[in-house]
Amino acid sequence: MVIYVKRIIKRIFSVGVCLLAGVSFGFLGFLYISSQNSEPVKKTESEIPYSYVPDNAGVMFEFYEEKIYAHLDFENEKISLIFANNADTSDGYIYGYRIDYTVKANSVLAGGIIDSVGGIELTVNGETLRYTGVQISDLLSVTPENETVKRQIITVFFEKVAQLGLAKNDFVYIIENSETDLTVPDCYYWNENIKELAENAVILN
Repeated sequence: MVIYVKRIIKRIFSVGVCLLAGVSFGFLGFLYISSQNSEPVKKTESEIPYSYVPDNAGVMFEFYEEKIYAHLDFENEKISLIFANNADTSDGYIYGYRIDYTVKANSVLAGGIIDSVGGIELTVNGETLRYTGVQISDLLSVTPENETVKRQIITVFFEKVAQLGLAKNDFVYIIENSETDLTVPDCYYWNENIKELAENAVILN
């Protein structure tokens, strides 16, 4: 009888040890899993943001008899501007720059582009005033031969673009209100880089 009781006690002790060990291992496992879950989830490659740099592009803007070429150098973040009225572009190039797109526009488009940056300030006849797009169109109509005014308009316009940038809708506006072979997919990413380019806009001639 004594031996039988001892066996029962041993079995109870063994079961107790096993239960204690199981609970201990389970608790340790819970702590490990909790510590793993507290770590931030690693982003997949597709979730990591990246910067897309568009291909360089050359755009010839034609406003009536006025031609102005803009080479958008996204790689080096600059814009090279050329007054192209007297340039030979029959081979699709101007002074070594390729003409990728042509935008034929009128004063309405020119005014809309000016208004997209909130107008510009010009110094004319010694007086500095703020001009809207319509006022710029009127100014050009009465001073068509004034190269100084044209250069000032372009310079100040790009200074505003360097501050404010241009939205995708601004490029869509240009395409929809001109005769052009430029398409929305062609300039889809331009707005993301145009501010940096405009900071380094230079008239070459």
